[in-house]
Amino acid sequence: MKKIIVVVFLLLAVTYLLLLIPEREPSLPPTAGSVQKQPFVWNQDLYWEALEAKYRQLQQSGCTDIQNRIANELIKTAGLLLQISQKNLGPDAPEFAELEQKIFEAGPLVSGCNMFIPEYIRLVTDMRAVVKRQSEHWDMNSDVSRITLYRLLYGGRTAIEEIMLQTPEDSYPVMIKGTDVPSQTPAAEVRDVTIHSGDILVSRGGAPTSALIARGSDYPGNFSHIAFVYVDPATHVANIVESHIE
Repeated sequence: MKKIIVVVFLLLAVTYLLLLIPEREPSLPPTAGSVQKQPFVWNQDLYWEALEAKYRQLQQSGCTDIQNRIANELIKTAGLLLQISQKNLGPDAPEFAELEQKIFEAGPLVSGCNMFIPEYIRLVTDMRAVVKRQSEHWDMNSDVSRITLYRLLYGGRTAIEEIMLQTPEDSYPVMIKGTDVPSQTPAAEVRDVTIHSGDILVSRGGAPTSALIARGSDYPGNFSHIAFVYVDPATHVANIVESHIE
């Protein structure tokens, strides 16, 4: 009799434990027209190698009689940028691919010869402003919009950073100013820069986790942290609100 009671008790216990196991949720069927997102890849190593070879060639052979060529390339690129700013273009417009090519191919010229670097940086900064303005009417849920914006904004900044790494520090400005957007919120001066309440500061932490946050994306970036600025309207003392993960 005792054995029967024990067996019944064990069966009840096993049944109870089985009931505790949650049911597997059914997978959601793909919605009509949905497409699997793919991480962005440049996939143009030969192109980067050609740009690097041009840079090394200029460093080794010198830049005799090339100043006018560099100036003309920058002028042509600025002209193309002006044309784009006067139009209302979609993200797949060929002008953006041409602009990207001109920006990248002018980089080794100014860097290899250490000429017109401030002008190049100003040109890329203006390009970023124009492209952002163009993207205001784009559908940012579409791949073509995100890819065009990423290639020009991230690619342009990367081109500037590569130049900075290869040239003396006195060849480029310490601070690169973007568009000065008017604001009526309280402001403070920090290292000769005016910041306002509501501004967002971005930075890159030094921890491995920060690297994962910055790069672990379909569109890898350079920044891992943000901070919101608050400026006291009475004292004009700036404070920030941020979150640390380390």
